[in-house]
Amino acid sequence: MTTTQRDTVDTTDEGFTLIVDNKEYLVKSELLTGREIMKLAGIPFADGLIQLLPDGTQVLIGLDETVDLKQGDHFKRPPRFKRGMSS
Repeated sequence: MTTTQRDTVDTTDEGFTLIVDNKEYLVKSELLTGREIMKLAGIPFADGLIQLLPDGTQVLIGLDETVDLKQGDHFKRPPRFKRGMSS
């Protein structure tokens, strides 16, 4: 079971909770760009952003793409692959 850390961006009880890399954020707006989500979570823009949909599908979110947030939406950095050393 994964635990999440809570980092409140807005001090009101109204807003949308989104989870980025297992950390919760509370935002006022239901519309955010990929760039705004990455900035909020401290993700370098070069890393990229993936939205995890309830059916398990992963969608790459562009920097200028607008996301219509639903309560509890999940996002994460894309996996980084390292090439193995050949012998």
